[in-house]
Amino acid sequence: MKCNHNFFWFLSLFLIWFQAVQAQEHGVYIVYLGAAPASSIAARMNDHVRILSSLGERSEDRVIHRYSNGFSGFAARLSEEEAESTARRPGVVPVFRDPYQDDELSISFSQQSTSISSALHVEDTIIGIFDTGIWPESKSFSDEGLGPIPSRWKGTCMEDPDFSSSNCNRKLIGVRYYNNTDFDPSPFNAPRDQGGQGTHAAAIAAGSPVRGASYRGLAKGIARADPIAIGAFHAVEKGILVVCSAGNGGPERESVVNVVPWVLTVGATTIDRFFESNIALGNNKVIQGGGIHFANIKKSPVYPVIDARSAKDPNETSYFAASNCLPESLDKSKVKGKIVLCEDHLEESSDEERLQTVLSLGVVGVILINSDEKPKKERTPPSEIVDKYKPAPAVAYFSGLGPVYNNDNLIKPDVVAPGVDILAAWPSNDTKTTPSFNIVSGTSVAAPHVSAIAAIVKSKYPSWSPSPIKSAIMTTAIQTDNLKTPIKINNGDPATPYGFGSGQVSLSGPLQPGLVHDIEIADYLQYLCNKQMSNLNYPSIAVSFFNDHKSFKVKRTVINVGEEDSLYTVSVGTPKDEGLEVHVNPKKLQFTKNIRKLSYQVTFRHDNSTEFINGDVFGSITWTSGNYKVRIPYVVT
Repeated sequence: MKCNHNFFWFLSLFLIWFQAVQAQEHGVYIVYLGAAPASSIAARMNDHVRILSSLGERSEDRVIHRYSNGFSGFAARLSEEEAESTARRPGVVPVFRDPYQDDELSISFSQQSTSISSALHVEDTIIGIFDTGIWPESKSFSDEGLGPIPSRWKGTCMEDPDFSSSNCNRKLIGVRYYNNTDFDPSPFNAPRDQGGQGTHAAAIAAGSPVRGASYRGLAKGIARADPIAIGAFHAVEKGILVVCSAGNGGPERESVVNVVPWVLTVGATTIDRFFESNIALGNNKVIQGGGIHFANIKKSPVYPVIDARSAKDPNETSYFAASNCLPESLDKSKVKGKIVLCEDHLEESSDEERLQTVLSLGVVGVILINSDEKPKKERTPPSEIVDKYKPAPAVAYFSGLGPVYNNDNLIKPDVVAPGVDILAAWPSNDTKTTPSFNIVSGTSVAAPHVSAIAAIVKSKYPSWSPSPIKSAIMTTAIQTDNLKTPIKINNGDPATPYGFGSGQVSLSGPLQPGLVHDIEIADYLQYLCNKQMSNLNYPSIAVSFFNDHKSFKVKRTVINVGEEDSLYTVSVGTPKDEGLEVHVNPKKLQFTKNIRKLSYQVTFRHDNSTEFINGDVFGSITWTSGNYKVRIPYVVT
């Protein structure tokens, strides 16, 4: 699903919400002038006018939006030549085209008796979400039992004929909508969510508990809760932690996105609930798949099955189009009354579009298959819900994977979180045809879980900057599933940091991390200059051996946020038979009331007599003190 509307909201936990509409055509450019100076807003506007004056008459009419808070700049309609000319003007850093973003949609914490925030008594914390909109009438955004809106909140509840200020409350404390009407073909020029993803994400991150929530009776429980890099940098500079999804480009290597070190990048995992939908064939063979189906058809094999390629329309020349069940590619007379087998090899057409295309031809069912994976979705026999499904979690097949393209000094994603078959609020008019809750999968469903945890940590440690919060979430992550075995990827192989980063996020661990890593803004600027991440004080380590280098040294500094007088001892996990040695010095860290910050050095040695079997070696460094365990994964290439 393409994203035409983007919102930023804050949940209270408070919700504020913003929506921006991306340009559908070429010609909208963002002129970035760097960090917002300390000068007055009027002075910054003069800078904008000075640059725009070079564009000739009516240049002001081309401005779509001005940026003066997090950074200085503006968005304007420019030709390619004008953009290049503007980029050469003094004071302009880069000029780049306004990007067109994809939505990364593709048992979370929903099995708890209460929402995350209410279970841990989180209050006076604000979450901002940038997405497709919000449906304020959802019960997930009820403000019952909440206290007053934080006095520090200076935002607004932007109104529209379909969205009044009364739609905001002590839960949904603000909304903002950014729209370029020249390029937006959608009739929904308002903060109201018409796609669903924004409402779903907001409910996951900070929704109020809704007892009896389900999707048409399934998954009953309690529902709860480039340019992006530049914007995120300025947010972090202002003390705001930015959580981004890892993208849905898996299972390909180097498919992870949002890979700058100042954001917390989140991949997706399965949960311990599985919607099973089996295909019973005439030879009594049963093929297990996953899907949801409500039609009243028999479980026994009485319906004929036809391969879509065999049902190609006479006017369709492409068997590939027919096999993928694209519109106007199938012969209605050949598929009516049958179950059609469709392949899934096209990202340009969504699963739902293809399913609706085939269903409109009078079929009784559709089996959608990705040949690289198990059946992706079935519209065949009724679903059965398997609770406490094992093994879980596992890295979702679509979750973006590392390594980071053209950067061997950074591990991404940072962590993983529940992102498959997640129940949360959905836009609805309380009709039987449109349920109030929906089940959705994707890394953008996983990210709100981590946003909620980050808000909880911030509530407990209000003075912490983004880096310690991020460190607490990463170093307390979990690496084992509900079988007490290492977390795996979709094909059953053990997951590596390229798949799950530091591991599956823990709900309680980040509240007592023991030690945290802090990073100053100046350190990120140094990274931008030379892209050397190894000595950035990051809570994971990635190093590369080049040419004849036989050793590599990395320094990390940690701050004690646990018991004042504590002794931490290190243990190192190193793979065998790889010719790699890892040494940590010192092996113990002694903290006292007066000594809260200590450093250690990690030395990686490789004798070059053997090649790494898989090109990459994975391990971990763990500092332990009583119940505190601070784990840092590493990758050596």
